[in-house]
Parts: sequence; structure tokens; C-alpha cells
Amino acid sequence: MKSGKRVFGIIIVSLLLISSIGLVSAGLKEWLGFGDDGDLEGELDEAAVARLSILDLSNPVIVYVSNVTGEIGGAEPNLVKLKSRTNGNTLVKFWFLAQQGASGSEPGELNLGATSRTTLTRAGELSRINASCNSYGEVSCGSLCTGTAINLSCTVPMKYYDGNGTWNINVSVKAPTTGWGFNLTKTFKVDATFAAAALTNYLNWTNPTLTTATTNRLSDNNISIENNGNVPYSGVVVNATGLAGLVTPAQVILTDRFDANRCGGASASTLSDNANVDIPGFTALRAVSDAGQQSYLPFCVTSLVGLGLSSQDYNSTRPWILTLAQS
Repeated sequence: MKSGKRVFGIIIVSLLLISSIGLVSAGLKEWLGFGDDGDLEGELDEAAVARLSILDLSNPVIVYVSNVTGEIGGAEPNLVKLKSRTNGNTLVKFWFLAQQGASGSEPGELNLGATSRTTLTRAGELSRINASCNSYGEVSCGSLCTGTAINLSCTVPMKYYDGNGTWNINVSVKAPTTGWGFNLTKTFKVDATFAAAALTNYLNWTNPTLTTATTNRLSDNNISIENNGNVPYSGVVVNATGLAGLVTPAQVILTDRFDANRCGGASASTLSDNANVDIPGFTALRAVSDAGQQSYLPFCVTSLVGLGLSSQDYNSTRPWILTLAQS
């Protein structure tokens, strides 16, 4: 009997402990605010999202630069022919694609506003600059690069005297939050432009007046030649004829009494009637500024002795023809 009562007591105590634990747990749950989804307010959102923003400050990359075009097309692609001086500046145009960011396949921060500039350079020449190219927004790269890029277009004025030959393109771009990205790989060619004008079209030996004893007298009104292109002329050819008297046309000063570009000496170029004569030592230089460049070609009367000339004016029987030799 005693052993049976002991067993019963143990069972009762165990049930009480289990019941107590259940009551305490339920009370804590209600006190902390957790419960069934349909019964409680102020629960945590089960779809909470974590967000992280990173600013990429890497410099842009110019992935493609197009060929250059001009208002006067050259004989081949990427060749520009400049206008002559009388026609003003030549607008040289090209475009390029730029990307920014670690992915290397999109405009990145350039979409916030790209700042770009370009400089055309050649050794010994003045640089030509455009400090602000135009953005045409985001475009697909196609076969030129991967993904998308910002397309920018540049127009640079060049002067008529900018030298012929190879020029370099230095193009750069930046986003509001980045440094500059550069591309120095592109070049183009400027063609030779030969253009010249004679600012004077007559020669004078009137001040002082010539006499039959005159020797080695340079003209007092020379031929002035303005080079309106970008290439110097390395020489000139003169085709002349004699000067006949206005009162007595039979009296003629023959062309062999004239030298071009100097008076006498072993290196003098003596003219010949109705024949082309090369005149060495003369160069019509090209301009190096907007002021232009003029060169002067003088002529010389070597001697009037022995021609039996009377006092009168003498004019050439036709215009003398001067032809500039292209270098």
C-alpha cells in the first residue's frame, strides 16, 4: 500500500509542472506581442528588403572615334581639304562613343551630363580646339563596342593656312562625379590647298624716270602675291614680251633686258620673249596667322644702252604671265 501511494504522488507532481510551463509560455508570448497572424497588430513585415547604393567614380573610357569629315571632301576617307582664305574657316566634324563604370558596357554616370572637349594638333601648327561637344544621349554600340554608350559629336573650325599632312585628335570626356577619360589614337589628314592671288597686276619703272644710261634698276611697283592656301609655292615661271613705245611703237625694249627677282649676276634669271622662264629663289610662303602672307617678286631693267630709245612711255605688247610652281 505504501508503495502505491508513492507512485501516485509522483504522477501528480509531474502533471503540475507540465501545466505550469505551458501557462508561463503562453503568458510571455502575449506580453511580448507575438501571436497568431490574424490576432496581432504591429508585426514585423515578412517582405523587408535591404538596399545598398555604391557610386562608381572610375574615369570614362572612349571606346570609339569616327573618321573625320569636312565641308570639302578629300580624295579618300578621313581626308579633309580646307577652304581657301576668301571662303572662311572649314568645319571639321567627327563623333565618338564613351562608357563609364566597372561593367564596361553602359554610359554610367555620363548619363547625368557628359562634359567633353577635343583638340586637333600637329607639330609646328597652332592647335584647333572645341571646348564643348554635343551629346546625343545613349545609343546602342552595335558592332563598335559592347552594350550601350553615350554618343557625342564634335565640330572644330580649321583655318585656311593649317598645314597639310597628318593631324592628331585628342578627345576627352568626364561625368559630373568623375575625372577625365582620354583617347589619343585617332588621326586624320589635311590635303594641300593651292590658292594664290596677285594683289598688283602691273610693274612700274617711273620713279625715278629711266634714262638710256640706266642699268640694274629694280621696279618701283613689284608684283605682290598673296598665298591663300596652306602650302608654299616653291617657285614661279614668267612668260614675258617686249615693251613698245606708245608714241613710236617701232621702238621696243626687248625682254632680254629684264631680270626677275634680282639684278644681274651669275644667278640672275633673264627673261626671254614669249618663253617660259623659271625664276629660282622665289617662294610664296603660306600664312601662319589670320593676317595672311604676301610675297613680292621684283623685276630689274639691266640696261637700256644701245637701243636707240626716245623719250616716251613704253608698255608691254601683252600681259606678262606669271605661273606659281606648286611645291
